[in-house]
Amino acid sequence: MGISDLRVGLIGHSHAVCLLDALGNWRDQAGLSTAAQDRRYSEAFRGWFDVDLGGNAFTLAVGRTSFRAPAELVTCLLTAKASGDLIQSRDIGGLKQVRATPLFARCVEQLRNIDIVVSALHGNEAANVSLIDNHPSYDFAPYDDNDALRLTPPPSQPIDRRHIARWVDSFAQPAILSVTALQQSLPSTRVVHVLPPPPLEDPSQVMRREVLETLLAHHGFVRPSLRLKWSLAYRARVQTALEAQGIQVMEVPHAALTAGGFLRKDLSEGLTHGNGHYGAMIWEALDRLVGSAQ
Repeated sequence: MGISDLRVGLIGHSHAVCLLDALGNWRDQAGLSTAAQDRRYSEAFRGWFDVDLGGNAFTLAVGRTSFRAPAELVTCLLTAKASGDLIQSRDIGGLKQVRATPLFARCVEQLRNIDIVVSALHGNEAANVSLIDNHPSYDFAPYDDNDALRLTPPPSQPIDRRHIARWVDSFAQPAILSVTALQQSLPSTRVVHVLPPPPLEDPSQVMRREVLETLLAHHGFVRPSLRLKWSLAYRARVQTALEAQGIQVMEVPHAALTAGGFLRKDLSEGLTHGNGHYGAMIWEALDRLVGSAQ
C-alpha cells in the first residue's frame, strides 16, 4: 500500500505550494489563477496576497504523474491573506493553554474521514534573522556539533546557545502548537508534518527578493554557514517537539541537498521555498514512509 491508495489531506501555509505544484494545475480550483501577480514574487505565488480561501478546502483530482501521488487531495490552503491565526495560546499557571480559532476548526472539519493529513504549516518564521545581515558579526555552535559548521573566529562574537535556543523556540512554537493541535483534533487520523527546506547556499542569485528587497539591498545576506545553522536549529526543535507527541515528521530528502547541506538551486522557488520538483521529491518520500509503516 502506498500514498495513492489512501485518502489524503493537505493543510499548510506557503510551503504547501510546492506540494501542489508537483501535482499539476490547482490554482483554478483555489481561485488564484486569475488573481493579481505581486511582481516581488514568482508566478508560483500568484494571488497569494490577494485571495483568502477562508478555511474552505478544495479537492484536487490528481492526473498522471511520474511518481506515486494521491489520487485525490483535499487541501486547506492558508494564504497570506488568510484572516486570522489557527490557534490562540496563553500561559495559565505555568501551563500553555491552546485554543483553536474558527479558521482552524473550519479546516479540520473538512479533513475528517481522511487516512493521512500532510501538514506544511508555518516554516518561515526565522526568515528575517537568518537572511538579513543587520546585526554585528556573531556566531553560535551548531546544536548537532557538526564539525563542518565551526565557529567563526574573532572579531565575530560567539553567542550562548541558551540565548539562541530561546530565539529558536519562539520561531518554532507556531508550528509546534499548530501541528499538535491538528493531531489532537484528528485523533484517528495519521498526521505527518513536512519540515521546510534548508536555505540556498547563494541566495544572491535569486532575482525576486520578495518583501526583503530593501533590507537586503542595504544589509546584504547572512553568511551561508550561519543561515544553515539557524535552519538546522529550527528544524531540529520542531522535529523533536512533534515526535515527542507521537507525530511523524518528514525530513528533507537527502537527494535534495548539496554536499554542504543546502537546498539544491534547481529545486528552489524564491528565497526560502522549494519548487514543484522539490514537492515531487516530498511526495515520493511520503509514499515510502506510508509503505514502510505497513
